[in-house]
Amino acid sequence: MTTAPPQGPPTRVVFDTTVLIGAVYFNGVMRRALMSTTRPNVQLYTSYRILSEFYWTCANDPRFRTRRQHYKTLWTMLRAKTVAPAGIPPTCPDPNDDHVLGAAVTAKADMIVSTDHHLLNMKEFRGIPIVTPAEYLKSLVRPERSVG
Repeated sequence: MTTAPPQGPPTRVVFDTTVLIGAVYFNGVMRRALMSTTRPNVQLYTSYRILSEFYWTCANDPRFRTRRQHYKTLWTMLRAKTVAPAGIPPTCPDPNDDHVLGAAVTAKADMIVSTDHHLLNMKEFRGIPIVTPAEYLKSLVRPERSVG
């Protein structure tokens, strides 16, 4: 009988509001990215500011209405660990995105997942890569080891 190789610590990720909105309201790569955070080797982190932006958008943007099929995705978000963003000097070209960077610092994130061009154009912050949902999902796929 074979056993799985020991797993390292979970990958720590912070998703910005654009990814959370996309995950809840659209079926596709953003939803797959969010649902991947239910794996034992991934831990999603968020902040009250990210969640507040999410809830504000859901409540005020007529394109988005919470429907029954969204509850599973919303439940996944509730499993996230909430952190207080670290205070950082203005860094992002859009200062309204600095709180995402601060959350990643506090969470000691391995990556920030975003579709926001201001964040993506930065490529990384304090050694934390800023990636698209598709890039994030690719990072979770580890090549199989050859037995020999």
